[in-house]
Amino acid sequence: MRYECALADLEKKCADRKATHEDFQRIRNLVILNGRATQPSGADAGQATTLDALDRIERRASLGPVSKEDFQSLRRSAPATTTIPPKIAPVTSAVNPPATTGPADLRRKSQPPKLEPVPRPAPTPAPRPQPDRTDKDKPERTHP
Repeated sequence: MRYECALADLEKKCADRKATHEDFQRIRNLVILNGRATQPSGADAGQATTLDALDRIERRASLGPVSKEDFQSLRRSAPATTTIPPKIAPVTSAVNPPATTGPADLRRKSQPPKLEPVPRPAPTPAPRPQPDRTDKDKPERTHP
């Protein structure tokens, strides 16, 4: 499953002419790791065929566009070397599909719920300072 996703991603990048050496190395690593997990030591003829096909595709990708037939031949040579038996199949319900949980969903769930803002009274303006009187020598007027 992981191999197929990585291979589909590589095929898309090759079509867009954005595939890098690291993308091809990722597929090589998956082929080698899966070959170790499924085959006894010494029985790596299928793995060598897959790696040769991958090298051929990488060379062609560096020169120009890669045809879909190249990836089809890679897929045909790969099943014997890249199939890992599943450990336990996940149980899914047909009635309730599983909710998608990704890093953003988990982060959102771990944060405390947002509280509604408390209404605050409108601010009152600060009192204005009274200017000094210019006529300090004159007495203040009082009511007659």
